[in-house]
Amino acid sequence: MINSKTFFRLHLNPFALIALCLVFLFSPAQALGQKPQKIGSMMWQVKSGKNTAYVLGSIHAVTRDFYPLPKEIDDAFEKSDKLLVEVDITKPHSPGEKPGFSTSAIYESEDDTLWKHLDEKTAERLKKFLAAHNIRPERFEIMKPLYVALEIDKIGSAGSSTQSQITFGIDLYFLVRAMGKKQIVELESYDFQQQILYGQTEDEQVRYLKATLDRLETKRDYFAEMLEQWLKGDEERLDRIFSEIHSEPAEMQRRFREGRNPKMAEAIEKCLKNGERCFMIVGAAHVVGKEGIVRRLKNRGYQTKQIMVKTQTKSNSNRSK
Repeated sequence: MINSKTFFRLHLNPFALIALCLVFLFSPAQALGQKPQKIGSMMWQVKSGKNTAYVLGSIHAVTRDFYPLPKEIDDAFEKSDKLLVEVDITKPHSPGEKPGFSTSAIYESEDDTLWKHLDEKTAERLKKFLAAHNIRPERFEIMKPLYVALEIDKIGSAGSSTQSQITFGIDLYFLVRAMGKKQIVELESYDFQQQILYGQTEDEQVRYLKATLDRLETKRDYFAEMLEQWLKGDEERLDRIFSEIHSEPAEMQRRFREGRNPKMAEAIEKCLKNGERCFMIVGAAHVVGKEGIVRRLKNRGYQTKQIMVKTQTKSNSNRSK
């Protein structure tokens, strides 16, 4: 799943990442005195004959109480030889790849501004939002609507109690553990992801900005809901949340989400056909749903099974509902 955090990363030192992992890997994640129970997870086993691969749906940024992850997930990772990810965010980037801010996000002409591309009502809604967060409208006037939408999404969620507890995501957690031990295979590239992100028409970008304002004005904490359903392993509810977040514009969201799934499913097929033990981590939005990776593989005749994990109920008392 593409989100703003995926495209506006810092270059982190691998050793700093390892230090972060160690801090949270051994942090207490389970309440004492509670009886373990079996619940679903966002990991699926995919089999073809004697060959097995695993697909884990990731959230690109999670709260601290996600760690340590269930033993069943760790064991599947340890048994695998290859780690398949959307993009390896730990490796140095080539000159042709420019993670972070993209020049495609700004208007090239000095005479062109954001306000010339927005209708009066949308412009007023945006200015009202910015004013509520003590941000001057001039900060965004050379930015295209899509970039503005991504930025205000971050700004709007920054004040929630959930956001204040965010640490590194599940994909990064496993990337650091795989360094020097497993082959890391990238399914996409920064350039490819940014082309999808910024290659939208003007109309699509404006509609996406409007949809983002609609969502922020509800004050609903979608992020907290995603985390909760991930922890419960509730595929259907998580899929519904993704569908609500990525509902408009439909054609743009289809390129973001469903349009990328075939290649990811094919990567697992290749692993199984070659007898390779692969562990895939991609955004959970690509894993669940009628057109998700798991359903695609099942429809092609592969055996798929959602992995049940032993866990204890994790406290949601510090989360915004």
